[in-house]
Amino acid sequence: MTLSEIKQALAENGLRPLESLGQNFLFDQNISRQIVSWLDAPPGARVIEIGPGLGSLTQILLDLDIELTAIEIDKGLARWLQNSFQLFKNFRLLTGDAVELLPTAGPADAVIGNLPYNVSTPLLISLLDMDPLPRHCIFMLQKEVGQRLAARPGTKEYGAVSILFQSYYALQSLKVLNGNVFYPAPDVDSLVLGFHLLPEAPAFPATERRAFYNLVRRGFSQRRKKLRNTLPVECDLRPQALSVVEWQDLYLQLKREDKL
Repeated sequence: MTLSEIKQALAENGLRPLESLGQNFLFDQNISRQIVSWLDAPPGARVIEIGPGLGSLTQILLDLDIELTAIEIDKGLARWLQNSFQLFKNFRLLTGDAVELLPTAGPADAVIGNLPYNVSTPLLISLLDMDPLPRHCIFMLQKEVGQRLAARPGTKEYGAVSILFQSYYALQSLKVLNGNVFYPAPDVDSLVLGFHLLPEAPAFPATERRAFYNLVRRGFSQRRKKLRNTLPVECDLRPQALSVVEWQDLYLQLKREDKL
């Protein structure tokens, strides 16, 4: 949708962007098409879209002849989406909080979405409750959040979320978006980040992903201190010095020793 179409749809339906939900609608159609192309979803693929808003990506996705499930928390927008796309047999709409709905929305080959800045981390963590994990994801995130996810060991951005997601996905920074392609324009830049499931078996089954994350969070709770001060290990390294694989090995060691 163009900017004028977004403003018209909001006005005609008595809607407005809600700051409490972090709503910023993408209106650059060329960027929308580019983002969908990065998802590389073949016909028949099962795709979940988080926070479709006014459907800037939705229409393009449906034209791919995929099976699309959209999750929208805003009831007003959900009504608009249902009315706009109800004739598409490959469209299903779930109304509610994606943090709660995503793990049970059904198996998906891919997930895409413009994630609200204020809840992007909880939304992403709920993605890892899905079983099996989606093979590909494309998300628009606050630039700083995306940089933390893709950060390398030893950097100031490297932390628990970096290790969690890099245990399952290869992350690819695709495009930085200025706020002027959104309505209303946010004060920060966004990053389009690609998630590609690693070819090897997942690091941990779904039942252990939260436990692994909790361990890493404990380790990073005092990132300037050596790990022996925060975890039951004899390790003089600080948490940011360990690679993703080393954190996985540490979790398995503590599990064997019944120290989790």
